[in-house]
Amino acid sequence: FIVSLLCGIVSHGQTDRLFSRKGEKVPFKVLKTDDKGLSINDILKKQDAFQSPDSFKEKTRPKDIYWVQIDFKEELPIISNDSIWYLRFRLFEYSTLFYSVNKTIKERTFGNFENRPDQPSILYYPGIKFTKDMLISDRYLYLKVRRAMGLDSISKWQFNCFSEEQTILIEHYYTKNNVHTLIPVYLFSGICLVMFLFTLAFFVNSRKLEFLYYGLYVLGLFLYLIPDIFKLHDIFFGGYSLISFTFFHSTQVLINLFYMLFVIHYLNTK
Repeated sequence: FIVSLLCGIVSHGQTDRLFSRKGEKVPFKVLKTDDKGLSINDILKKQDAFQSPDSFKEKTRPKDIYWVQIDFKEELPIISNDSIWYLRFRLFEYSTLFYSVNKTIKERTFGNFENRPDQPSILYYPGIKFTKDMLISDRYLYLKVRRAMGLDSISKWQFNCFSEEQTILIEHYYTKNNVHTLIPVYLFSGICLVMFLFTLAFFVNSRKLEFLYYGLYVLGLFLYLIPDIFKLHDIFFGGYSLISFTFFHSTQVLINLFYMLFVIHYLNTK
Protein backbone atom coordinates (compact mmCIF):
# COMPACT_ATOMS: atom_id res chain seq x y z
CA PHE A 1 0.00 0.00 0.00
CA ILE A 2 2.86 2.40 0.86
CA VAL A 3 4.37 1.85 -2.60
CA SER A 4 1.08 2.64 -4.35
CA LEU A 5 0.67 5.67 -2.12
CA LEU A 6 4.07 7.07 -3.07
CA CYS A 7 3.45 6.31 -6.73
CA GLY A 8 0.31 8.38 -6.55
CA ILE A 9 2.05 11.53 -5.35
CA VAL A 10 1.52 14.54 -7.56
CA SER A 11 3.79 17.51 -6.98
CA HIS A 12 2.24 20.92 -6.44
CA GLY A 13 3.61 22.14 -9.75
CA GLN A 14 2.05 19.27 -11.65
CA THR A 15 -1.24 19.73 -9.84
CA ASP A 16 -1.40 23.39 -10.77
CA ARG A 17 -0.68 22.57 -14.39
CA LEU A 18 -3.30 19.84 -14.60
CA PHE A 19 -6.29 20.78 -12.48
CA SER A 20 -6.85 22.84 -9.37
CA ARG A 21 -7.78 20.84 -6.28
CA LYS A 22 -9.72 23.75 -4.87
CA GLY A 23 -13.45 23.47 -5.50
CA GLU A 24 -16.08 26.17 -5.62
CA LYS A 25 -17.60 26.94 -2.23
CA VAL A 26 -21.38 26.80 -2.61
CA PRO A 27 -23.59 29.00 -0.38
CA PHE A 28 -26.39 27.37 1.57
CA LYS A 29 -29.17 28.04 4.05
CA VAL A 30 -30.61 25.84 6.77
CA LEU A 31 -34.10 25.18 8.12
CA LYS A 32 -34.16 23.57 11.56
CA THR A 33 -37.18 21.54 12.66
CA ASP A 34 -38.21 18.67 14.91
CA ASP A 35 -41.14 17.72 12.66
CA LYS A 36 -40.21 14.38 11.10
CA GLY A 37 -43.34 14.41 8.95
CA LEU A 38 -42.32 17.31 6.71
CA SER A 39 -41.89 16.32 3.07
CA ILE A 40 -39.82 18.02 0.39
CA ASN A 41 -43.02 19.55 -0.99
CA ASP A 42 -43.73 21.10 2.41
CA ILE A 43 -40.19 22.45 2.54
CA LEU A 44 -40.45 24.03 -0.90
CA LYS A 45 -43.31 26.11 0.46
CA LYS A 46 -41.18 27.38 3.34
CA GLN A 47 -38.48 29.24 1.44
CA ASP A 48 -38.61 32.18 3.84
CA ALA A 49 -37.94 29.89 6.79
CA PHE A 50 -34.40 29.07 5.66
CA GLN A 51 -31.69 30.93 7.56
CA SER A 52 -28.02 31.70 7.09
CA PRO A 53 -25.77 29.13 8.82
CA ASP A 54 -24.16 31.95 10.81
CA SER A 55 -27.50 32.65 12.49
CA PHE A 56 -27.35 29.30 14.32
CA LYS A 57 -25.45 29.81 17.57
CA GLU A 58 -26.44 26.56 19.27
CA LYS A 59 -24.98 23.14 18.49
CA THR A 60 -26.85 20.47 16.59
CA ARG A 61 -28.96 17.97 18.54
CA PRO A 62 -29.83 14.38 17.59
CA LYS A 63 -33.57 15.02 17.90
CA ASP A 64 -33.52 17.88 15.38
CA ILE A 65 -33.73 17.63 11.60
CA TYR A 66 -31.87 20.09 9.37
CA TRP A 67 -33.01 20.85 5.84
CA VAL A 68 -30.18 22.33 3.80
CA GLN A 69 -30.86 24.43 0.70
CA ILE A 70 -27.72 24.45 -1.46
CA ASP A 71 -27.82 27.34 -3.91
CA PHE A 72 -25.91 27.01 -7.21
CA LYS A 73 -27.00 30.37 -8.61
CA GLU A 74 -23.47 31.77 -8.75
CA GLU A 75 -22.02 28.49 -10.04
CA LEU A 76 -24.43 27.97 -12.94
CA PRO A 77 -22.04 29.37 -15.59
CA ILE A 78 -19.34 27.01 -14.35
CA ILE A 79 -21.58 23.95 -14.02
CA SER A 80 -22.76 24.41 -17.59
CA ASN A 81 -19.23 23.75 -18.86
CA ASP A 82 -19.14 20.11 -17.74
CA SER A 83 -21.69 17.32 -17.63
CA ILE A 84 -20.80 15.75 -14.27
CA TRP A 85 -20.03 17.50 -10.99
CA TYR A 86 -19.50 16.37 -7.43
CA LEU A 87 -20.81 17.97 -4.26
CA ARG A 88 -18.35 17.33 -1.47
CA PHE A 89 -18.97 17.80 2.24
CA ARG A 90 -18.40 16.00 5.50
CA LEU A 91 -20.81 13.09 5.71
CA PHE A 92 -23.60 13.25 8.27
CA GLU A 93 -24.90 10.17 10.07
CA TYR A 94 -28.22 10.31 8.19
CA SER A 95 -28.80 12.24 4.96
CA THR A 96 -31.31 12.37 2.14
CA LEU A 97 -30.55 14.21 -1.10
CA PHE A 98 -33.47 15.68 -3.06
CA TYR A 99 -32.96 16.41 -6.74
CA SER A 100 -34.92 16.76 -9.97
CA VAL A 101 -35.35 14.19 -12.76
CA ASN A 102 -37.57 15.21 -15.66
CA LYS A 103 -39.31 17.81 -13.47
CA THR A 104 -40.01 15.17 -10.81
CA ILE A 105 -38.32 15.33 -7.42
CA LYS A 106 -36.42 12.19 -6.49
CA GLU A 107 -34.55 11.32 -3.34
CA ARG A 108 -31.45 9.36 -2.42
CA THR A 109 -30.65 8.25 1.12
CA PHE A 110 -27.06 7.96 2.30
CA GLY A 111 -24.83 8.77 5.27
CA ASN A 112 -22.30 7.36 7.68
CA PHE A 113 -24.83 4.92 9.11
CA GLU A 114 -26.78 3.99 5.98
CA ASN A 115 -25.84 3.52 2.33
CA ARG A 116 -22.43 5.05 2.93
CA PRO A 117 -20.87 6.00 -0.44
CA ASP A 118 -17.66 4.29 -1.50
CA GLN A 119 -14.61 6.23 -0.33
CA PRO A 120 -11.65 5.71 -2.69
CA SER A 121 -9.49 8.18 -0.75
CA ILE A 122 -8.39 7.54 2.82
CA LEU A 123 -8.21 11.29 3.46
CA TYR A 124 -11.30 12.78 1.82
CA TYR A 125 -15.01 12.09 2.07
CA PRO A 126 -16.62 10.86 -1.17
CA GLY A 127 -18.45 13.33 -3.38
CA ILE A 128 -22.11 13.15 -4.42
CA LYS A 129 -22.43 13.06 -8.21
CA PHE A 130 -24.88 15.44 -9.87
CA THR A 131 -25.54 17.30 -13.12
CA LYS A 132 -27.06 20.68 -13.88
CA ASP A 133 -30.31 18.98 -14.97
CA MET A 134 -30.73 17.60 -11.45
CA LEU A 135 -31.09 21.04 -9.85
CA ILE A 136 -34.53 21.81 -8.45
CA SER A 137 -35.92 25.01 -9.97
CA ASP A 138 -32.71 25.00 -12.06
CA ARG A 139 -30.86 26.24 -9.00
CA TYR A 140 -31.05 24.12 -5.83
CA LEU A 141 -30.20 20.80 -4.29
CA TYR A 142 -31.79 19.98 -0.95
CA LEU A 143 -30.44 17.85 1.87
CA LYS A 144 -32.32 16.50 4.86
CA VAL A 145 -29.76 15.66 7.54
CA ARG A 146 -29.66 14.49 11.12
CA ARG A 147 -26.71 14.30 13.47
CA ALA A 148 -26.99 11.21 15.66
CA MET A 149 -23.65 11.43 17.44
CA GLY A 150 -22.00 14.45 19.02
CA LEU A 151 -22.62 18.17 18.78
CA ASP A 152 -21.81 20.22 15.71
CA SER A 153 -21.66 23.90 14.72
CA ILE A 154 -23.83 24.62 11.69
CA SER A 155 -21.78 27.75 11.00
CA LYS A 156 -18.78 25.49 10.28
CA TRP A 157 -20.54 23.36 7.66
CA GLN A 158 -19.17 23.67 4.13
CA PHE A 159 -20.34 22.47 0.73
CA ASN A 160 -17.98 22.53 -2.23
CA CYS A 161 -18.48 21.80 -5.91
CA PHE A 162 -15.82 19.90 -7.88
CA SER A 163 -15.55 18.90 -11.52
CA GLU A 164 -15.09 15.26 -12.48
CA GLU A 165 -11.41 15.87 -13.27
CA GLN A 166 -10.84 17.49 -9.88
CA THR A 167 -12.57 14.60 -8.16
CA ILE A 168 -10.37 12.02 -9.88
CA LEU A 169 -7.30 14.01 -8.87
CA ILE A 170 -8.39 14.28 -5.24
CA GLU A 171 -9.50 10.67 -4.81
CA HIS A 172 -6.71 8.85 -6.64
CA TYR A 173 -3.59 11.00 -6.25
CA TYR A 174 -1.77 12.35 -3.22
CA THR A 175 0.10 15.62 -2.86
CA LYS A 176 3.24 16.10 -0.80
CA ASN A 177 1.13 17.66 1.94
CA ASN A 178 -1.12 14.58 1.94
CA VAL A 179 1.90 12.31 2.36
CA HIS A 180 3.28 14.54 5.13
CA THR A 181 -0.07 14.11 6.88
CA LEU A 182 -0.05 10.32 6.50
CA ILE A 183 3.58 9.64 7.47
CA PRO A 184 3.07 10.36 11.22
CA VAL A 185 -0.07 8.23 11.17
CA TYR A 186 1.72 5.22 9.70
CA LEU A 187 4.70 5.70 12.01
CA PHE A 188 2.43 5.84 15.04
CA SER A 189 0.55 2.76 13.83
CA GLY A 190 3.77 0.81 13.30
CA ILE A 191 5.08 1.76 16.74
CA CYS A 192 1.77 0.72 18.34
CA LEU A 193 1.77 -2.68 16.66
CA VAL A 194 5.44 -3.34 17.47
CA MET A 195 4.93 -2.36 21.10
CA PHE A 196 1.83 -4.55 21.33
CA LEU A 197 3.70 -7.57 19.99
CA PHE A 198 6.69 -6.95 22.29
CA THR A 199 4.60 -6.52 25.42
CA LEU A 200 2.53 -9.58 24.48
CA ALA A 201 5.74 -11.59 24.11
CA PHE A 202 6.98 -10.32 27.49
CA PHE A 203 3.67 -11.36 29.09
CA VAL A 204 3.88 -14.86 27.58
CA ASN A 205 7.43 -15.29 28.91
CA SER A 206 7.01 -13.66 32.33
CA ARG A 207 3.26 -14.04 33.00
CA LYS A 208 3.30 -10.55 34.51
CA LEU A 209 -0.09 -8.91 34.03
CA GLU A 210 1.30 -5.39 33.69
CA PHE A 211 2.72 -6.37 30.28
CA LEU A 212 -0.65 -7.72 29.16
CA TYR A 213 -2.52 -4.59 30.29
CA TYR A 214 -0.01 -2.25 28.68
CA GLY A 215 -0.21 -4.18 25.42
CA LEU A 216 -4.02 -3.97 25.46
CA TYR A 217 -3.74 -0.24 26.24
CA VAL A 218 -1.54 0.28 23.17
CA LEU A 219 -3.86 -1.83 21.00
CA GLY A 220 -6.80 0.24 22.22
CA LEU A 221 -5.03 3.44 21.19
CA PHE A 222 -4.50 2.01 17.72
CA LEU A 223 -8.15 0.99 17.33
CA TYR A 224 -9.50 4.27 18.66
CA LEU A 225 -7.35 6.75 16.76
CA ILE A 226 -7.06 5.37 13.24
CA PRO A 227 -9.91 3.02 12.23
CA ASP A 228 -10.79 5.18 9.19
CA ILE A 229 -7.25 5.27 7.76
CA PHE A 230 -6.96 1.47 7.76
CA LYS A 231 -10.64 0.91 6.91
CA LEU A 232 -11.12 -1.15 10.06
CA HIS A 233 -14.88 -0.58 9.88
CA ASP A 234 -14.93 -2.62 6.67
CA ILE A 235 -12.53 -5.28 7.93
CA PHE A 236 -14.34 -6.06 11.20
CA PHE A 237 -17.95 -5.06 10.48
CA GLY A 238 -18.32 -5.13 6.72
CA GLY A 239 -18.71 -1.36 6.53
CA TYR A 240 -19.23 1.82 8.51
CA SER A 241 -22.31 1.56 10.72
CA LEU A 242 -23.70 2.61 14.08
CA ILE A 243 -22.39 -0.64 15.55
CA SER A 244 -18.84 -0.15 14.23
CA PHE A 245 -18.86 3.51 15.28
CA THR A 246 -19.96 2.57 18.81
CA PHE A 247 -17.38 -0.20 19.04
CA PHE A 248 -14.37 1.90 18.06
CA HIS A 249 -15.42 4.88 20.19
CA SER A 250 -16.12 2.67 23.20
CA THR A 251 -12.48 1.57 23.12
CA GLN A 252 -11.75 4.92 24.79
CA VAL A 253 -13.21 3.46 27.99
CA LEU A 254 -11.08 0.33 27.61
CA ILE A 255 -7.98 2.45 27.00
CA ASN A 256 -8.42 4.19 30.36
CA LEU A 257 -9.27 0.92 32.09
CA PHE A 258 -6.23 -0.97 30.77
CA TYR A 259 -3.92 1.93 31.59
CA MET A 260 -5.21 2.06 35.18
CA LEU A 261 -4.76 -1.70 35.53
CA PHE A 262 -1.25 -1.41 34.11
CA VAL A 263 -0.32 1.33 36.60
CA ILE A 264 -1.81 -0.62 39.53
CA HIS A 265 0.04 -3.83 38.70
CA TYR A 266 3.25 -2.01 37.81
CA LEU A 267 3.31 -0.15 41.14
CA ASN A 268 2.58 -3.37 43.00
CA THR A 269 5.76 -4.89 41.56
CA LYS A 270 7.96 -2.08 42.90
